[in-house]
Amino acid sequence: MDEYYRTGEPGVYAAGDVIGGYLLAHAAGHEGIVAVEPMAGADPAPLDQDRIPRVTFCRPEVASFGLDRAQAEQRGYRVDESKVPFRAIGKALIDGQPDGFCKVVAEAGTGLVLGMHAIGPHVTELIAEGCYAKLVEGTAGEVGMSVHAHPTLAEIVGEASLAVGGQAIHY
Repeated sequence: MDEYYRTGEPGVYAAGDVIGGYLLAHAAGHEGIVAVEPMAGADPAPLDQDRIPRVTFCRPEVASFGLDRAQAEQRGYRVDESKVPFRAIGKALIDGQPDGFCKVVAEAGTGLVLGMHAIGPHVTELIAEGCYAKLVEGTAGEVGMSVHAHPTLAEIVGEASLAVGGQAIHY
């Protein structure tokens, strides 16, 4: 199968659970889009498996995408990373949910976001900001410089991103 999910059989495409990878509905949906768009004459970008968010709906919530430090180093990256606890975020304290953290993994030197890993309140939604940064080849510094409203849980993403470069404000 190629990057547009064309199988070895002419005119047959595959997506979702039958192709392996992340067996997640949101991954299958995007695989389907990448498979169908060429049929309609479009030229979609292949789906990078490192951009697929992995989320677990439990208490506390768990979310991640991309590479952790060990995986990044195995691929030959030099890595900078941060880990900021939710207790550094005012909204988490206000809501009585100070447990957990957000970790950002970035390429040393360039700051390119390679992955994000979080445990805590609403991280299944907050992970999208990191996924977008990965899509547009954003850096941790750029994510950190994006203005995050205060007090919000989203501040954890900005704070953890700033912390990669040693510029955290609240931690």
